[in-house]
Amino acid sequence: MGFISRLSLTKKLVLITVGTATITLVLSSLFSTVSQGFAYRSDLSSQMVTVARAIGTNNVTAILFEDEKLGEQALAALESEPSFLLANLYDRNGSRVASYRIDDADFSAEASLSPDLLLEAVSKQQTMSDFSGFRHIDVIEPVLYEGELAGYVHIRAGLRGVMQRLQRSILVALGILSVAILLALLLSLRLQKMVSEPIKQLVDATRQVSDSGDYAVRAKYRGDDEIGVLVNGFHEMLEQIGERDRSLQENRQRLAERGESLAAANEELKAAVQESNEAKEAAESASRTKSEFLARMSHEIRTPMNGVIGMLELLARTSLDRDQQHYVSTIDQSAETLMAVINDILDFSKIEAGKLVLDYEELHVREAVESVVELLANRAHDKKVEMVCEIRSDADLTVRGDGIRLRQVVMNLIGNAIKFTDVGEIKISVFTTGREDDKVRLRFEISDTGVGIRPDKQEAIFESFSQEDGSTTRKFGGTGLGLAISKELVTLMDGEIGVETEVGEGSTFWFEIPFEVLSVERTVLLVEELANHRVLIIDDNATNREMLVAQLSHWNMHSVAVDGAVLAMHALRESVLERRKYDLILLDWHMPDVDGVMFASELAKHEDFSSIPVVLLTSASVAEILEENGDANVQAYITKPVRQARLRDTMLHLLVAEAETSALPLVDQIAGNDPSLRGLKVLLVEDNRINQEVARGMLASLECDVDVASNGEEAVSALEDKTYDVVLMDCQMPVMDGYQATGEIRRREQETGAHQVIVALTANALPEDRDRCLDSGMDDYLSKPFSIEKMRETLLRWKNPDMADSA
Repeated sequence: MGFISRLSLTKKLVLITVGTATITLVLSSLFSTVSQGFAYRSDLSSQMVTVARAIGTNNVTAILFEDEKLGEQALAALESEPSFLLANLYDRNGSRVASYRIDDADFSAEASLSPDLLLEAVSKQQTMSDFSGFRHIDVIEPVLYEGELAGYVHIRAGLRGVMQRLQRSILVALGILSVAILLALLLSLRLQKMVSEPIKQLVDATRQVSDSGDYAVRAKYRGDDEIGVLVNGFHEMLEQIGERDRSLQENRQRLAERGESLAAANEELKAAVQESNEAKEAAESASRTKSEFLARMSHEIRTPMNGVIGMLELLARTSLDRDQQHYVSTIDQSAETLMAVINDILDFSKIEAGKLVLDYEELHVREAVESVVELLANRAHDKKVEMVCEIRSDADLTVRGDGIRLRQVVMNLIGNAIKFTDVGEIKISVFTTGREDDKVRLRFEISDTGVGIRPDKQEAIFESFSQEDGSTTRKFGGTGLGLAISKELVTLMDGEIGVETEVGEGSTFWFEIPFEVLSVERTVLLVEELANHRVLIIDDNATNREMLVAQLSHWNMHSVAVDGAVLAMHALRESVLERRKYDLILLDWHMPDVDGVMFASELAKHEDFSSIPVVLLTSASVAEILEENGDANVQAYITKPVRQARLRDTMLHLLVAEAETSALPLVDQIAGNDPSLRGLKVLLVEDNRINQEVARGMLASLECDVDVASNGEEAVSALEDKTYDVVLMDCQMPVMDGYQATGEIRRREQETGAHQVIVALTANALPEDRDRCLDSGMDDYLSKPFSIEKMRETLLRWKNPDMADSA
């Protein structure tokens, strides 16, 4: 093939034409010659069968009587056909009667019939033929007499004549083949110019263009066939190349003219880049300065805010008339609003500076959501808005995530719902939207019956400093940062957030976040003792009824839900008639016509119902209920929204003797279940006089024994003279700050082997501030401003070593 590829186009066309014709003719001649050879042989075989039948028919007598002379006379007639080499007559048993052969034939080993062929003829009793290539043919024909086998006739014919005829045919074919190849060669030499000549012209034109660069060169061919199309395309290509070459020359000229201006522009660009870098460094410096300023401002604001909020909380615990209580409540709400604004601005600044880092750890979904709902429940109850929390069983998981930021998003959205909802309810739902292996996608929905959002404002509400109503006289207030921060946090957690709303019909804010599943919560498994108990649910809110029925069904409990006292009494009476009394009653306090306390008191008057335990579901405090109604026929109180663990533990406590419940407070009963802090020895280290007074007042209300030190040096000296259960250590103080004091205390402990519990009190609210406190040797962290409840929780955690280990 390499040789052929080097040939010219003319030679290739001639070679293709002649080669194709030669192969075709050779194959045709070969097929014709072979076919004639087989045809000649077949004709000879047919002639031999005819002759054999004639001899057998005319010589039956010679065969029957085995008359050799008569048989040889009959076979002598074959001398007229020179191709018959020999012939034999056999009787029915295969014995030869007579034979014939030509005189000049050399039979040697071929003189007699093949024994195998004769045996086959005897066994089959039919005409047999045997071809020995192109040398000779044997035919055996059975001879019949009156329908019976009399004998056989054997004739052998030579194929010399056939071969001679074939040789003549081959010579004729070779002659025809030679003439045909010669004609094909002559025709191809003449006709190939029709193809090769225009292509040659095109090649010459291409070389000329390549050598001279003259794009005006044209080939002369003007045909309309494919070669003509190729030539015309070549001409068009030359025109386009020539046009582009002219355009390129013009562009080169323009580029040359612009070279100097580009050099000048490059110098200007370098100067601009330098200015940009300087501006970038200035912006980064400004960002750092802003972050530091916000951190300092946060600290400076939180310190007096701790005094304001703490004193308000202490004041609220004193005896006040109605107007004074209203004033204190108003100031407290304003202070909480101010703290929310401070926190929003601080978070937004961290997000804007790119310094917000997620802290992934073990996260209990139910605990995280229910803790936020419980924290905000009072705000909803103050507005007479019902709050319901539904965490479906498929979402009751332990996952890996940032629990602080998840709670922050949920708190922002619930707080937003409370702000814009005056009537109706707020429902929090958590469920899965997809799960694969150890990955799950959780959807959080916060639905309200508030004012809704106009369609043209729905996209803008997630932008910074934006609200649905942006006027200065807007009704609801706020910085407009809560939703923007929530969106940024959800995005950081690889999730998405959105809203579905209609003006006047309320809104549903939702967000979805993917989590890695660590384990499935098993709280529903600790309720075998509750199975098959019957519970009557009395609540005028349909959503609450639906939630409670769903929760009880998870524990295989039977429940009936009604919306008021009339239907409840009817259900109770029917249960007595059917002898299927209820084991427990879940009773809402705020209901129209007959409230929960009134209904519980009425039950106490009926002998059939007075023994049924009653759990009052309330959005108010137990003290408020007792103050308004006195003692009632109620065995337990649960604050709304109902937490699944508290509901479970309450029912176990009331229905199952000696039931083991979780570590959560069992129920919100009349007598609290929290351990006492009475007598706990606390050293308060604080330089700010107002904060000293606030913390001292809170600790006194918790019945702790308190000593005060104004700086770290005084704290170290105090610990030399007295032992304390907990040290509350402010971080920023004169003489010796909290970090230095803690370091000195830990250094001295290395000699004594003791360990003093130290809890940081700081107005620095950043995560890195908490890490700094713990890294310096402090055991815990309490951010200012803090409430009595936060103080109580922290001290309880360190009063009980087991709780401290889990903190």
